[in-house]
Amino acid sequence: MLLLLLVFAGIVLGIEYLKNPKFRLGAGFGVFITFLAIGILLPKHFVFQKVAGRLAMPTGILWLGLFAMMFADLRTMKWRRSALSLMVFMGYWTTGSPIIGSKLIRHLENQLRIPSDADTTPLDAICILGGGTQLSPQGQPELGPSGDRVRLAAELWHKQRAPVLVASGYSPRPFGLGNLAAHTKELLEGLGIPPQHIAQLPYPVNTTEEMTAFSQLASDRGWQRVGLISSAWHLPRAMNHARQSSVEFIPIPADHRVGPLGPIDALALIPSPNGFTLVHIWAWETLGMLVGR
Repeated sequence: MLLLLLVFAGIVLGIEYLKNPKFRLGAGFGVFITFLAIGILLPKHFVFQKVAGRLAMPTGILWLGLFAMMFADLRTMKWRRSALSLMVFMGYWTTGSPIIGSKLIRHLENQLRIPSDADTTPLDAICILGGGTQLSPQGQPELGPSGDRVRLAAELWHKQRAPVLVASGYSPRPFGLGNLAAHTKELLEGLGIPPQHIAQLPYPVNTTEEMTAFSQLASDRGWQRVGLISSAWHLPRAMNHARQSSVEFIPIPADHRVGPLGPIDALALIPSPNGFTLVHIWAWETLGMLVGR
């Protein structure tokens, strides 16, 4: 927190140095003292190093630039322009905030209502929503950022929770990855699952189609109780579709994006790529719920 205050103080004094000739000497001395203090403190404290590093990244540099622009506009007393600068700065800060992103994702993940016997009751099958894989530069399937979906499915099969795993999903080319179900199947086989215990649904292109295909497959095979694996933040939307089915789907969350609550430190106040990602996930899932997809 102290490093952030010093950086903001340096920006304010720098603007005063440029804008007000009467105070150039004092402001210049203040800038010198500010960055001297940063130079003294930075090498000795791990948190200071982390904060300085994040501020030096593109997201941090842009954040500081927007702050400087906002402060400079406020000094001009032009309120419309100042209000616009303030809105841009606060909009950037909130959409990239790890604190806000974590709270929004936690709200999504906490919407799940998991039956008390979900961890012990045998399942007829476990369905895995697509999105847990990616392709290497050589075109080989590998676990993606949501790859915990695939790992968890393999773990549950080895624990004999279900005799069949169902891989699904298709991402249309040229911008998509193609047959996600086949990619998932290949990775499951690499995790020790025999191919005869893996079913594929390679045609659904979104959550709505995947849930419809799962329900149809379960009805055709006489399955009554089916596990549904997806990212914890995505399962609430998937379960909205599952409730329309005659099959009982049991939510099995994977890929949690936020852990236990901890103290807020200076790092959490600085916009970061992870903050933007979390807010984007929340907005995407909320939009999907609103339009029923």
